[in-house]
Amino acid sequence: MKYVVMIILFTSLVMLVPFWGNAQDQSIQALVDQVSGDSIFAQIAVLEKMDRVNYHHNRECKEYLLNYLKKCNFDTCYFKDFADDFPADSGKYLPNIIAVKNGVSAPEKIHIIGAHYDAPWAFTPSGDSIIVSVCPAADDNASGTAGVLEAARVLADYEFKTTMLFILFSGEEIGLHGSEAVARQAKREKWALSAFVNLDMIAYSREGDNINASIKRDEQSTALAALCANAIDTFVPELEYEFAMDDLGDHKSFWDQGYPAITFMDEYDMEDAGFNHFIHTIEDTLGLSANSKILAELITKAAVSTLLRLDEYAVTGYDEPAVAQKAKNFTLLQNYPNPFNPLTNITYSIPTAGLVTVKIYDLLGREIQTLVNEFQQPGVYSVVLYADNMTSGIYFCKLQSGSDFTETQKLVLIK
Repeated sequence: MKYVVMIILFTSLVMLVPFWGNAQDQSIQALVDQVSGDSIFAQIAVLEKMDRVNYHHNRECKEYLLNYLKKCNFDTCYFKDFADDFPADSGKYLPNIIAVKNGVSAPEKIHIIGAHYDAPWAFTPSGDSIIVSVCPAADDNASGTAGVLEAARVLADYEFKTTMLFILFSGEEIGLHGSEAVARQAKREKWALSAFVNLDMIAYSREGDNINASIKRDEQSTALAALCANAIDTFVPELEYEFAMDDLGDHKSFWDQGYPAITFMDEYDMEDAGFNHFIHTIEDTLGLSANSKILAELITKAAVSTLLRLDEYAVTGYDEPAVAQKAKNFTLLQNYPNPFNPLTNITYSIPTAGLVTVKIYDLLGREIQTLVNEFQQPGVYSVVLYADNMTSGIYFCKLQSGSDFTETQKLVLIK
Protein backbone atom coordinates (compact mmCIF):
# COMPACT_ATOMS: atom_id res chain seq x y z
CA MET A 1 0.00 0.00 0.00
CA LYS A 2 1.45 3.28 -1.07
CA TYR A 3 0.70 6.29 1.06
CA VAL A 4 2.17 9.62 0.15
CA VAL A 5 1.95 12.32 2.77
CA MET A 6 2.39 15.91 1.73
CA ILE A 7 2.96 18.26 4.64
CA ILE A 8 3.22 21.99 4.16
CA LEU A 9 4.37 23.97 7.15
CA PHE A 10 3.52 27.65 7.05
CA THR A 11 6.05 28.98 9.54
CA SER A 12 4.99 31.12 12.44
CA LEU A 13 5.90 34.74 12.81
CA VAL A 14 7.19 34.40 16.32
CA MET A 15 10.12 36.72 15.62
CA LEU A 16 7.78 39.42 14.34
CA VAL A 17 5.41 39.54 17.29
CA PRO A 18 7.64 41.65 19.58
CA PHE A 19 8.11 44.20 16.80
CA TRP A 20 4.39 44.49 16.13
CA GLY A 21 3.82 45.06 19.78
CA ASN A 22 0.80 46.43 21.54
CA ALA A 23 0.89 49.78 19.75
CA GLN A 24 0.09 48.29 16.36
CA ASP A 25 -2.62 46.06 17.80
CA GLN A 26 -4.17 49.00 19.61
CA SER A 27 -4.19 51.02 16.39
CA ILE A 28 -5.93 48.19 14.53
CA GLN A 29 -8.39 47.63 17.37
CA ALA A 30 -9.37 51.30 17.38
CA LEU A 31 -10.28 51.11 13.69
CA VAL A 32 -12.07 47.78 14.03
CA ASP A 33 -14.18 49.19 16.85
CA GLN A 34 -15.47 51.92 14.54
CA VAL A 35 -17.40 49.41 12.44
CA SER A 36 -21.10 49.92 13.09
CA GLY A 37 -23.92 47.43 12.57
CA ASP A 38 -26.34 50.35 12.51
CA SER A 39 -24.45 51.87 9.59
CA ILE A 40 -24.41 48.54 7.73
CA PHE A 41 -28.14 48.01 8.18
CA ALA A 42 -28.88 51.57 7.09
CA GLN A 43 -27.04 50.82 3.83
CA ILE A 44 -28.93 47.53 3.38
CA ALA A 45 -32.20 49.44 3.75
CA VAL A 46 -31.15 51.79 0.96
CA LEU A 47 -29.85 49.08 -1.38
CA GLU A 48 -32.79 46.69 -1.12
CA LYS A 49 -35.04 49.40 -2.54
CA MET A 50 -32.87 49.76 -5.65
CA ASP A 51 -33.06 47.71 -8.82
CA ARG A 52 -29.81 45.75 -9.02
CA VAL A 53 -30.42 43.10 -11.69
CA ASN A 54 -27.94 43.08 -14.53
CA TYR A 55 -29.28 45.61 -16.99
CA HIS A 56 -27.57 48.82 -17.99
CA HIS A 57 -30.56 51.07 -17.41
CA ASN A 58 -30.47 50.59 -13.61
CA ARG A 59 -28.40 53.70 -13.06
CA GLU A 60 -29.62 54.66 -9.61
CA CYS A 61 -27.71 52.00 -7.67
CA LYS A 62 -24.41 52.19 -9.51
CA GLU A 63 -24.36 56.00 -9.25
CA TYR A 64 -25.19 55.82 -5.55
CA LEU A 65 -22.37 53.38 -4.84
CA LEU A 66 -19.80 55.30 -6.87
CA ASN A 67 -20.73 58.58 -5.19
CA TYR A 68 -20.49 57.00 -1.75
CA LEU A 69 -16.95 55.77 -2.45
CA LYS A 70 -16.00 59.14 -3.89
CA LYS A 71 -17.03 60.78 -0.62
CA CYS A 72 -14.46 58.59 1.13
CA ASN A 73 -11.76 60.57 -0.74
CA PHE A 74 -9.99 57.60 -2.26
CA ASP A 75 -7.32 58.33 -4.85
CA THR A 76 -9.45 57.03 -7.75
CA CYS A 77 -13.06 55.88 -8.14
CA TYR A 78 -14.46 54.66 -11.44
CA PHE A 79 -16.80 52.33 -13.34
CA LYS A 80 -15.32 49.36 -15.20
CA ASP A 81 -17.39 47.30 -17.64
CA PHE A 82 -16.56 43.83 -18.98
CA ALA A 83 -15.38 44.89 -22.43
CA ASP A 84 -11.86 43.51 -22.01
CA ASP A 85 -12.88 39.98 -21.05
CA PHE A 86 -16.52 39.64 -22.09
CA PRO A 87 -16.87 41.72 -25.30
CA ALA A 88 -20.29 40.30 -26.09
CA ASP A 89 -21.55 41.47 -22.73
CA SER A 90 -20.07 44.97 -22.87
CA GLY A 91 -22.76 47.45 -21.91
CA LYS A 92 -25.24 44.69 -21.18
CA TYR A 93 -24.65 44.50 -17.45
CA LEU A 94 -24.05 46.95 -14.65
CA PRO A 95 -20.32 47.78 -14.37
CA ASN A 96 -17.88 46.94 -11.63
CA ILE A 97 -17.26 49.86 -9.28
CA ILE A 98 -13.65 50.30 -8.20
CA ALA A 99 -12.09 52.60 -5.61
CA VAL A 100 -8.31 52.78 -5.19
CA LYS A 101 -6.33 53.84 -2.13
CA ASN A 102 -2.65 53.96 -3.06
CA GLY A 103 -0.06 52.55 -0.70
CA VAL A 104 2.59 54.91 0.64
CA SER A 105 5.59 52.60 0.98
CA ALA A 106 4.77 49.49 -1.08
CA PRO A 107 2.21 50.71 -3.64
CA GLU A 108 3.06 47.93 -6.09
CA LYS A 109 1.58 45.36 -3.67
CA ILE A 110 -2.19 45.03 -3.91
CA HIS A 111 -4.98 43.73 -1.70
CA ILE A 112 -8.67 43.71 -2.57
CA ILE A 113 -11.84 43.75 -0.51
CA GLY A 114 -15.00 43.19 -2.51
CA ALA A 115 -18.62 42.11 -2.75
CA HIS A 116 -21.12 41.70 -5.54
CA TYR A 117 -23.87 44.29 -5.63
CA ASP A 118 -26.04 42.76 -8.34
CA ALA A 119 -29.16 40.77 -7.49
CA PRO A 120 -30.99 37.97 -9.30
CA TRP A 121 -34.58 37.86 -10.39
CA ALA A 122 -36.69 36.66 -7.48
CA PHE A 123 -38.47 33.32 -7.32
CA THR A 124 -41.42 32.36 -5.19
CA PRO A 125 -40.50 31.40 -1.61
CA SER A 126 -41.50 27.81 -2.37
CA GLY A 127 -38.58 27.63 -4.78
CA ASP A 128 -40.47 26.94 -7.97
CA SER A 129 -39.22 28.26 -11.29
CA ILE A 130 -41.73 31.08 -11.76
CA ILE A 131 -40.05 34.48 -11.77
CA VAL A 132 -42.29 36.85 -9.88
CA SER A 133 -40.33 40.01 -9.11
CA VAL A 134 -37.02 41.78 -8.90
CA CYS A 135 -35.28 40.35 -5.83
CA PRO A 136 -34.81 42.78 -2.90
CA ALA A 137 -31.65 40.80 -2.07
CA ALA A 138 -31.17 42.31 1.37
CA ASP A 139 -28.79 39.53 2.38
CA ASP A 140 -27.65 38.41 -1.10
CA ASN A 141 -25.88 40.65 -1.48
CA ALA A 142 -26.86 44.07 -0.16
CA SER A 143 -25.37 42.91 3.14
CA GLY A 144 -21.92 42.17 1.69
CA THR A 145 -21.98 45.38 -0.32
CA ALA A 146 -22.94 47.34 2.80
CA GLY A 147 -20.04 45.67 4.62
CA VAL A 148 -17.58 46.86 1.97
CA LEU A 149 -19.03 50.39 2.14
CA GLU A 150 -18.62 50.32 5.92
CA ALA A 151 -15.02 49.12 5.57
CA ALA A 152 -14.42 51.98 3.13
CA ARG A 153 -15.85 54.48 5.60
CA VAL A 154 -13.73 53.22 8.48
CA LEU A 155 -10.49 52.89 6.48
CA ALA A 156 -10.82 56.00 4.29
CA ASP A 157 -8.24 58.01 6.24
CA TYR A 158 -5.90 55.15 7.13
CA GLU A 159 -2.42 55.39 5.64
CA PHE A 160 -1.91 51.99 4.05
CA LYS A 161 1.56 50.80 3.13
CA THR A 162 0.14 48.74 0.27
CA THR A 163 -2.47 49.62 -2.34
CA MET A 164 -6.03 48.72 -1.36
CA LEU A 165 -8.80 48.21 -3.90
CA PHE A 166 -12.43 48.38 -2.80
CA ILE A 167 -14.44 46.65 -5.56
CA LEU A 168 -18.18 46.17 -5.94
CA PHE A 169 -18.75 43.50 -8.58
CA SER A 170 -21.60 43.12 -11.00
CA GLY A 171 -22.43 39.97 -12.94
CA GLU A 172 -22.01 37.55 -10.04
CA GLU A 173 -25.51 36.15 -10.34
CA ILE A 174 -25.05 35.35 -14.03
CA GLY A 175 -21.67 33.63 -13.77
CA LEU A 176 -19.12 35.59 -11.68
CA HIS A 177 -18.49 37.85 -14.70
CA GLY A 178 -17.44 40.95 -12.76
CA SER A 179 -14.92 39.26 -10.50
CA GLU A 180 -13.63 37.09 -13.33
CA ALA A 181 -12.89 40.20 -15.38
CA VAL A 182 -10.85 41.69 -12.52
CA ALA A 183 -9.00 38.44 -11.80
CA ARG A 184 -8.13 38.03 -15.48
CA GLN A 185 -6.91 41.61 -15.66
CA ALA A 186 -4.75 41.05 -12.58
CA LYS A 187 -3.19 37.97 -14.19
CA ARG A 188 -2.76 39.62 -17.57
CA GLU A 189 -1.15 42.75 -16.14
CA LYS A 190 0.86 40.80 -13.55
CA TRP A 191 -0.47 42.56 -10.49
CA ALA A 192 1.36 41.84 -7.25
CA LEU A 193 -1.97 40.74 -5.77
CA SER A 194 -1.57 38.64 -2.65
CA ALA A 195 -5.10 38.53 -1.24
CA PHE A 196 -8.76 39.01 -2.09
CA VAL A 197 -11.23 39.31 0.81
CA ASN A 198 -14.86 38.86 -0.23
CA LEU A 199 -18.13 39.52 1.63
CA ASP A 200 -21.14 37.57 0.38
CA MET A 201 -24.27 37.33 2.55
CA ILE A 202 -23.21 38.41 6.05
CA ALA A 203 -26.43 39.33 7.89
CA TYR A 204 -28.56 36.21 8.35
CA SER A 205 -28.73 34.23 11.55
CA ARG A 206 -31.06 31.27 11.81
CA GLU A 207 -31.78 31.70 15.52
CA GLY A 208 -31.23 35.43 15.82
CA ASP A 209 -28.33 34.98 18.21
CA ASN A 210 -26.38 32.26 16.40
CA ILE A 211 -23.33 34.43 15.75
CA ASN A 212 -21.11 32.39 13.46
CA ALA A 213 -19.51 32.69 10.05
CA SER A 214 -18.22 30.45 7.33
CA ILE A 215 -14.95 31.46 5.67
CA LYS A 216 -14.31 29.93 2.26
CA ARG A 217 -10.71 29.09 1.38
CA ASP A 218 -8.72 26.70 -0.79
CA GLU A 219 -5.30 25.13 -0.46
CA GLN A 220 -3.45 28.07 -2.03
CA SER A 221 -5.20 30.35 0.49
CA THR A 222 -4.06 28.47 3.59
CA ALA A 223 -1.66 31.18 4.75
CA LEU A 224 -4.27 33.87 4.10
CA ALA A 225 -6.85 31.88 6.06
CA ALA A 226 -4.40 31.48 8.92
CA LEU A 227 -3.72 35.21 8.97
CA CYS A 228 -7.47 35.84 8.92
CA ALA A 229 -7.94 33.50 11.88
CA ASN A 230 -5.26 35.36 13.79
CA ALA A 231 -6.97 38.68 13.07
CA ILE A 232 -10.36 37.41 14.24
CA ASP A 233 -8.97 35.76 17.38
CA THR A 234 -7.12 38.96 18.27
CA PHE A 235 -9.60 41.69 17.37
CA VAL A 236 -13.04 40.06 17.03
CA PRO A 237 -13.02 37.20 19.55
CA GLU A 238 -16.84 37.26 19.80
CA LEU A 239 -17.16 35.86 16.28
CA GLU A 240 -17.30 32.09 15.97
CA TYR A 241 -16.15 30.79 12.60
CA GLU A 242 -15.25 27.73 10.59
CA PHE A 243 -13.30 27.35 7.37
CA ALA A 244 -14.85 25.59 4.40
CA MET A 245 -13.71 24.78 0.89
CA ASP A 246 -16.49 25.45 -1.59
CA ASP A 247 -16.24 27.55 -4.72
CA LEU A 248 -19.64 29.27 -4.61
CA GLY A 249 -18.78 32.94 -4.89
CA ASP A 250 -16.51 35.55 -6.40
CA HIS A 251 -13.48 34.09 -4.64
CA LYS A 252 -13.50 31.31 -7.25
CA SER A 253 -12.56 33.79 -9.99
CA PHE A 254 -9.36 34.59 -8.11
CA TRP A 255 -8.65 30.96 -7.22
CA ASP A 256 -8.87 30.12 -10.91
CA GLN A 257 -6.13 32.67 -11.66
CA GLY A 258 -3.88 31.41 -8.86
CA TYR A 259 -4.54 34.13 -6.26
CA PRO A 260 -5.25 33.55 -2.54
CA ALA A 261 -8.83 34.51 -1.71
CA ILE A 262 -11.34 34.05 1.09
CA THR A 263 -15.07 34.74 1.37
CA PHE A 264 -16.94 35.57 4.56
CA MET A 265 -20.48 34.16 4.64
CA ASP A 266 -23.16 34.04 7.31
CA GLU A 267 -23.61 30.26 7.49
CA TYR A 268 -21.31 27.37 8.25
CA ASP A 269 -22.91 25.02 5.74
CA MET A 270 -24.96 25.95 2.69
CA GLU A 271 -26.42 22.42 2.63
CA ASP A 272 -27.54 22.63 6.24
CA ALA A 273 -31.28 22.76 6.91
CA GLY A 274 -30.79 26.08 8.67
CA PHE A 275 -29.27 27.85 5.70
CA ASN A 276 -30.97 31.04 4.53
CA HIS A 277 -33.81 29.89 2.29
CA PHE A 278 -35.03 33.45 1.74
CA ILE A 279 -32.25 34.27 -0.70
CA HIS A 280 -33.23 34.47 -4.36
CA THR A 281 -36.85 35.02 -3.34
CA ILE A 282 -39.10 38.03 -2.80
CA GLU A 283 -38.63 37.45 0.95
CA ASP A 284 -34.92 38.31 0.90
CA THR A 285 -35.71 41.45 2.88
CA LEU A 286 -34.30 43.40 5.81
CA GLY A 287 -35.56 41.93 9.06
CA LEU A 288 -36.44 38.54 7.60
CA SER A 289 -33.43 37.51 5.54
CA ALA A 290 -30.94 40.14 6.71
CA ASN A 291 -31.91 39.74 10.34
CA SER A 292 -28.70 39.92 12.40
CA LYS A 293 -27.15 43.34 12.77
CA ILE A 294 -24.53 42.04 15.20
CA LEU A 295 -23.40 39.27 12.82
CA ALA A 296 -23.04 41.75 9.94
CA GLU A 297 -21.01 44.00 12.23
CA LEU A 298 -18.73 41.22 13.49
CA ILE A 299 -18.04 39.81 10.02
CA THR A 300 -17.22 43.30 8.72
CA LYS A 301 -14.92 43.81 11.70
CA ALA A 302 -13.23 40.51 10.81
CA ALA A 303 -12.72 41.69 7.21
CA VAL A 304 -11.34 45.07 8.32
CA SER A 305 -8.91 43.50 10.79
CA THR A 306 -7.78 41.02 8.10
CA LEU A 307 -7.05 43.86 5.68
CA LEU A 308 -5.02 45.70 8.29
CA ARG A 309 -3.04 42.57 9.15
CA LEU A 310 -2.45 41.98 5.43
CA ASP A 311 -1.07 45.48 5.07
CA GLU A 312 1.51 44.77 7.78
CA TYR A 313 2.50 41.30 6.58
CA ALA A 314 2.82 42.34 2.95
CA VAL A 315 5.74 44.53 3.94
CA THR A 316 7.33 42.02 6.32
CA GLY A 317 7.06 39.03 4.04
CA TYR A 318 3.48 37.75 3.80
CA ASP A 319 3.81 37.53 0.00
CA GLU A 320 6.32 34.74 0.46
CA PRO A 321 4.41 31.43 0.44
CA ALA A 322 6.28 30.07 3.46
CA VAL A 323 5.07 32.82 5.81
CA ALA A 324 1.99 32.66 8.01
CA GLN A 325 0.98 33.70 11.49
CA LYS A 326 1.57 31.77 14.64
CA ALA A 327 -1.41 29.52 15.20
CA LYS A 328 -3.39 30.76 18.20
CA ASN A 329 -5.75 27.79 18.62
CA PHE A 330 -5.82 24.04 18.16
CA THR A 331 -7.95 23.47 15.05
CA LEU A 332 -8.80 20.52 12.84
CA LEU A 333 -10.63 21.82 9.78
CA GLN A 334 -13.15 19.81 7.82
CA ASN A 335 -11.37 17.97 5.04
CA TYR A 336 -11.79 19.20 1.48
CA PRO A 337 -13.29 17.91 -0.70
CA ASN A 338 -15.82 15.95 1.32
CA PRO A 339 -17.15 13.56 0.05
CA PHE A 340 -13.93 12.72 -1.79
CA ASN A 341 -12.32 10.29 -4.24
CA PRO A 342 -9.49 9.41 -4.28
CA LEU A 343 -7.80 12.09 -2.19
CA THR A 344 -8.68 14.86 0.24
CA ASN A 345 -6.87 17.67 2.06
CA ILE A 346 -6.74 17.83 5.85
CA THR A 347 -5.60 21.09 7.45
CA TYR A 348 -4.90 21.69 11.12
CA SER A 349 -3.15 24.18 13.38
CA ILE A 350 -1.30 23.84 16.67
CA PRO A 351 -0.35 26.78 18.92
CA THR A 352 2.26 24.91 20.98
CA ALA A 353 5.05 22.53 20.09
CA GLY A 354 4.50 18.87 20.79
CA LEU A 355 4.01 15.35 19.49
CA VAL A 356 1.27 15.43 16.84
CA THR A 357 -0.60 12.48 15.40
CA VAL A 358 -3.19 12.50 12.60
CA LYS A 359 -4.89 9.14 12.13
CA ILE A 360 -7.74 7.74 10.06
CA TYR A 361 -10.25 5.30 11.58
CA ASP A 362 -13.18 3.36 10.14
CA LEU A 363 -16.70 3.16 11.62
CA LEU A 364 -15.64 0.31 13.91
CA GLY A 365 -12.82 2.37 15.39
CA ARG A 366 -10.07 0.45 13.63
CA GLU A 367 -7.00 2.46 12.68
CA ILE A 368 -6.68 2.58 8.89
CA GLN A 369 -3.80 5.01 8.34
CA THR A 370 -1.37 7.15 10.30
CA LEU A 371 -0.77 10.32 8.33
CA VAL A 372 1.33 12.21 10.88
CA ASN A 373 3.30 11.00 13.90
CA GLU A 374 6.04 13.46 14.76
CA PHE A 375 7.08 16.38 16.93
CA GLN A 376 5.94 19.64 15.34
CA GLN A 377 6.45 23.33 16.02
CA PRO A 378 3.50 25.78 16.26
CA GLY A 379 1.98 26.48 12.88
CA VAL A 380 -0.59 25.60 10.26
CA TYR A 381 -0.17 22.28 8.47
CA SER A 382 -1.85 20.47 5.59
CA VAL A 383 -1.71 16.75 4.85
CA VAL A 384 -3.19 14.82 1.93
CA LEU A 385 -5.01 11.54 2.46
CA TYR A 386 -4.78 9.17 -0.50
CA ALA A 387 -7.54 6.55 -0.39
CA ASP A 388 -6.60 4.35 -3.36
CA ASN A 389 -6.89 1.16 -1.28
CA MET A 390 -9.81 2.22 0.92
CA THR A 391 -13.40 1.23 0.23
CA SER A 392 -16.37 3.60 0.03
CA GLY A 393 -17.80 4.57 3.38
CA ILE A 394 -17.55 6.83 6.41
CA TYR A 395 -14.21 7.37 8.12
CA PHE A 396 -12.95 9.55 10.92
CA CYS A 397 -9.85 11.73 11.06
CA LYS A 398 -8.46 12.24 14.56
CA LEU A 399 -5.93 14.92 15.44
CA GLN A 400 -4.10 14.61 18.74
CA SER A 401 -1.45 17.01 20.01
CA GLY A 402 0.22 15.85 23.20
CA SER A 403 -2.28 15.67 26.04
CA ASP A 404 -3.71 19.11 25.29
CA PHE A 405 -5.99 18.55 22.33
CA THR A 406 -7.99 15.93 20.51
CA GLU A 407 -10.51 16.56 17.73
CA THR A 408 -12.24 14.39 15.16
CA GLN A 409 -13.82 15.11 11.77
CA LYS A 410 -16.01 12.79 9.70
CA LEU A 411 -14.83 11.92 6.17
CA VAL A 412 -16.95 10.40 3.43
CA LEU A 413 -15.27 8.38 0.68
CA ILE A 414 -17.38 7.68 -2.43
CA LYS A 415 -15.97 5.52 -5.21
